[in-house]
Order: sequence, then C-alpha cells, then structure tokens
Amino acid sequence: MATSLNSVSELLPLKVMNLGVTPYLEVWELQKSLQKELIEGTGVDTLIICQHPATITLGSSASETNILANKDRLSELKVSVFQIERGGDVTYHGPGQLILYPIIDLKKHKKDVAWYLRILEQSIIAVSYTHLRAHETKANLVCRLLLE
Repeated sequence: MATSLNSVSELLPLKVMNLGVTPYLEVWELQKSLQKELIEGTGVDTLIICQHPATITLGSSASETNILANKDRLSELKVSVFQIERGGDVTYHGPGQLILYPIIDLKKHKKDVAWYLRILEQSIIAVSYTHLRAHETKANLVCRLLLE
C-alpha cells in the first residue's frame, strides 16, 4: 500500500523523539510517563525512535527457557533481559535495529483497529523516509539511521 500523506496527517500533531541508542529500561520508563500524560489529558501523541544496546524482552507468553543462552553467557555478552507487560514471547533488540514506539491516544482518533494498523504502517514508512538514508554497496543495500 502506498503511503498516503493525507492518512498519515490524521495523526498530526505527532511529536517525534529520536533518542539514538538508549537503554531499554530508560525508554520503557519514558513510554510509561508519556502514556500517563495522555491518560491525564496533558500529553501529545508521540513516536519514539531509538535503538537499544543488546536486550531481550520476555512477553507474557514467554519462558526464560526460550532463551538459548544461559545467564552467565548473557552477562558475558552484556545482554540485558526484561520481563515486560506486552504479549508474545522472546524478542531481541540490539544496535543497528531501528525501533519505533508509538504512544498514541486512540480516543482522539478512530477506534478502528484496521485504521490504526494502516496508519501505524504508513507513519513508520513516512518516518523512515525522513530519518533513514539508503546506501548502495556492491554486496547489498544498507540502510542506516541518521543520528546527526
């Protein structure tokens, strides 16, 4: 589906925070703070863009047995592990992986899940065009985050 600027503009104003490489816990606390502000009616819709140092998150369906490395190996590799509130299993986050966290008050917008997913996809594409630059190499096409 092509990016529709009219559709993406439905989320405006949208504050974009480009945090660069930031520890997972710090970004999680920021998300909770922004969520609280939205609930209290004092916040604005926000999109957090970041990368994390090596981190594994365990969703509500996860078991630590699904992590293939033992705790000593994770410590040696400096991989942080967090049990979190979202659904799902084990997820790895690490340097070079662009992560986008939308903190959006859906009461201000349509409450339709299909609409939200479409807007979310289009917003990520639009932000990617703004914040990423593609570089052609002989081997492959590499995208890097512009943190300048």
